[in-house]
Amino acid sequence: NDVYWYPVVTEKFAKEMIEEVEHDGGWSGGKHEDKRISGGYENVPTDDIHMTQIEFQQQYLALIKNYILPVQLRAYPGHYAEGKALLNFVVKYQPDRQPLLRPHH
Repeated sequence: NDVYWYPVVTEKFAKEMIEEVEHDGGWSGGKHEDKRISGGYENVPTDDIHMTQIEFQQQYLALIKNYILPVQLRAYPGHYAEGKALLNFVVKYQPDRQPLLRPHH
């Protein structure tokens, strides 16, 4: 009873984000080695593109602060958060590329 689902972006936004990351094409490849992150090792490797790669980090942080944080504060009173996130990314899941990707969250 403590998990909520609500749309954060429109379908148009989602489609345009997909177009942007596909156009960029800088997918990580789903490997443990990842030069983009501190230490260079990804515990649960996914095929992803960081928001910083497409110059969307500040906009994404604003989305968290202005839309997600207020909902979180209302849904979970007493659990304060600052609305920050250090590593933000779009993940491309393709079963044929990572069939053994273990569940993670």
